[in-house]
Amino acid sequence: MRCSRVLRRRQRNRRRGAAAVEFAMVAPLLFLLTFGLIEFGRMTMVKHATIEASRVGARVATLPSATIESVTQAVDEQLDSLGMPDGTVVINPADPKTVAGGQPITVTVSVSTAEASWLPFLRWITASELGTATTMRRETTF
Repeated sequence: MRCSRVLRRRQRNRRRGAAAVEFAMVAPLLFLLTFGLIEFGRMTMVKHATIEASRVGARVATLPSATIESVTQAVDEQLDSLGMPDGTVVINPADPKTVAGGQPITVTVSVSTAEASWLPFLRWITASELGTATTMRRETTF
């Protein structure tokens, strides 16, 4: 009787050891998957923020009183309100004042993914830029 208890205890201890080894093998993959999903969600949010910022910048650029500074300020304010780092703003044509009414103006906004990442140890993986462009027609004055 006593011998069977000792035997069962040893088997239980071996199973615990096997579970610890299995966890040690699976844990890095589990953590990598979890942090990868977090980073993917963050980059999706950053992409959406650049879309919204370029839309706001293009809207400001279409106004008759638009300047390069007003477009850049509108984009920066939009990114700041969404908690994003400052982005790169490119306006095409370069000066909105030179565009005739009804002609297209394109505002491109890009954000470095390394600056937008929440996970500092994954920044070397995501060393690129997320950006988008929005094109609208310049308003005419009557």
